[in-house]
Amino acid sequence: MNTQTLRQIGAGLIIFVMAASPVYAMPWGEGHEGWDKGEKGDFQGKMEEKMKEKMQAIYKEIGLSEDQLAQIEAKRESQKQAGQEIRTQLREKQEALRVELDKPETDQAKVDSLIDQIGTLMTEKIRHRSQSVLDLKGLLTPEQFAQMQEKKQEMRQCRKGQHGGRGKHHKMGMMDDGGEEEPPAE
Repeated sequence: MNTQTLRQIGAGLIIFVMAASPVYAMPWGEGHEGWDKGEKGDFQGKMEEKMKEKMQAIYKEIGLSEDQLAQIEAKRESQKQAGQEIRTQLREKQEALRVELDKPETDQAKVDSLIDQIGTLMTEKIRHRSQSVLDLKGLLTPEQFAQMQEKKQEMRQCRKGQHGGRGKHHKMGMMDDGGEEEPPAE
């Protein structure tokens, strides 16, 4: 990834941080019990458990062998730790950027350096996630992988219906639920 791309990512992060600064004004302990320092709060722990149960049901439906299940669980545990480390580093760099931007005298070189580091960590996060998918794909037969993708898509559609039909990455007013561009309003 070249420096220009990293700077563009950084500029987007700066805008995001500045737009989200009112959220940072809330003391961390309020409404975030158990989420600081990477600990799992009740909500996060319950959601993780619920997702694990759903994935176990999918694995059962697509007919995974005991050996496949054991390999998937081992990969998941190792990837979970690595992913947590990346997310922790990313949060630390984002916080450092926010602190630097909040200072009366901002050091441009430090901001640029933090932006570059955040961009690198974001790239690492995407690579890590992609590797997880590739590892899973390597453990499943093509038919099992296709079935799993189908089940996951069904889950997404169900979740989409629960949230008013808009996913969290939906560009407001830019696309309909089918992903096609909407015609301009007359």
